[in-house]
Amino acid sequence: MTKKDYAAIAGVMARAGSYASDSGERMIVRNIVIALARQFAEDDPRFDHGAFYRACRVTDGQGNVILASNELIR
Repeated sequence: MTKKDYAAIAGVMARAGSYASDSGERMIVRNIVIALARQFAEDDPRFDHGAFYRACRVTDGQGNVILASNELIR
């Protein structure tokens, strides 16, 4: 896959997250983003998890982007 493909998928996931109406739905979107990132990293060792999470806008509800390891990116 190309960077353009990753960006397109991140855009779709960001929109999906913006439609989530409660914490349960946001958790589902977050889990899908994490699963996608893990798969992308297996396919491309240079894949940047942090950039993908930021582009997907997966947050903790306070604007902090959540990493798969439960760390935060500000």
